Amino acid sequence: MGGMLTELDASVGSIVDILKTSGLYENSVVTFACDNGGPLPHSTNAPLRGGKHTLWEGTNRFVYAISSMRSTE
Repeated sequence: MGGMLTELDASVGSIVDILKTSGLYENSVVTFACDNGGPLPHSTNAPLRGGKHTLWEGTNRFVYAISSMRSTE
């Protein structure tokens, strides 16, 4: 988990750097979404039931975030 978070942080940092160098940063909206369900039967999504390709909670709950890069000044 720590390794994946480190890679995610580095990747998001690269995207932000590209937006800044291209002059698009202040007019950008960045969105993040994640799929929290693991493939069955190779993983468990406990305590939630189900996984990928099912209608149970183990695949349908997710976090979504939107970040506006526009300055509020």
